[in-house]
Amino acid sequence: MKKLLKYTGICSFILALIAFILMLGTNSLVFNYKEGALSVSTSISGVLGTFGGTYTILGISTTCNATWSAIIAFILILVAMIILLAGFILPLLKIHALDKVAGILNFVAVVALIIAGIFLFIELPCFAGANGGGDTTGWSLGGGWIVGGIMCLFAGGVAILPAVFDFLGKKKFHDDI
Repeated sequence: MKKLLKYTGICSFILALIAFILMLGTNSLVFNYKEGALSVSTSISGVLGTFGGTYTILGISTTCNATWSAIIAFILILVAMIILLAGFILPLLKIHALDKVAGILNFVAVVALIIAGIFLFIELPCFAGANGGGDTTGWSLGGGWIVGGIMCLFAGGVAILPAVFDFLGKKKFHDDI
């Protein structure tokens, strides 16, 4: 088990990278409305849902504002990926400058990934609030963002495994004494 725990950092990095790609590469929001013969369908891309821009609905160009939750999730995923990658690459290069703060950095990555996952899930109400409307009828969160949020939460869970097993190992040892 100890050999597998060495690779939790890179596994968590890969999961966070997949979540990051899903965040930017898939639709953040999808609009489907059907009433009688009228059927309207459009989507907001991940980049547009995060940073704002212009989209077209019913042939009318509409400008949308950036969403605070998506921007923070974007930044937190990037920070967590950098920390996780540094935690995996630096020991391979025999650089031990971060050994004393590795646990704290790993904890920061875990918290960043969990918060980013939660912020991906609250994109719909934040997008509505940032663009002046509270009505979200017909809008739904894109499937890629749902999977990305789950991946962020799972990456945070994988990243915390070494600390959990270390804590459980010490607790078992102290109980035996």
